[in-house]
Amino acid sequence: SGPPQFMTPYGVGYTRQTVGLFGRRYMYERGYNERQLAWIPMVEREHALMNPGAYMQTPMTMDDYLNSRFIADPVRLFDCDIPVNRAVAYILTSEDRAKSMKHPPVYLMGWAGAEGEGAGGGGGTVYEPWDGVAPTATTLYQDTGIAPKEVDLWFVYDGYSFLAFMWLEALGL
Repeated sequence: SGPPQFMTPYGVGYTRQTVGLFGRRYMYERGYNERQLAWIPMVEREHALMNPGAYMQTPMTMDDYLNSRFIADPVRLFDCDIPVNRAVAYILTSEDRAKSMKHPPVYLMGWAGAEGEGAGGGGGTVYEPWDGVAPTATTLYQDTGIAPKEVDLWFVYDGYSFLAFMWLEALGL
């Protein structure tokens, strides 16, 4: 039932295939090519090499990327995340309790999220590009009173390199 009944019979039954469709349309609409999108996995690998505990321990070149096999055109092997068991946790608590901890607190200025159809970067089954900053980002900027240029560090979902590109754009970066 639902959208899968119209997708699965035609070979679009998995996330990577759907991301392939999103990626191809995104590249077409924005005029990007494979070499431009390759910088996301290449730079991520470069940064991973600074961590002795990283899963991948060899540099990635443009040739490595371009010669990697297609999973669902234009998604290549190196566009996909590697399912490894690592985790990051953010623990939120009250300001009073945070002040009593060993390390100085980091304050959460704002939060915004989106779910469901067209939630951004392929969250649903409908690809909906934005011509400007995504509605979620607009909410975040309004609630915090800051602009994109004032943020030093971004953690965007990068399970597929196309999605990281889409999110960076949607955030006004």
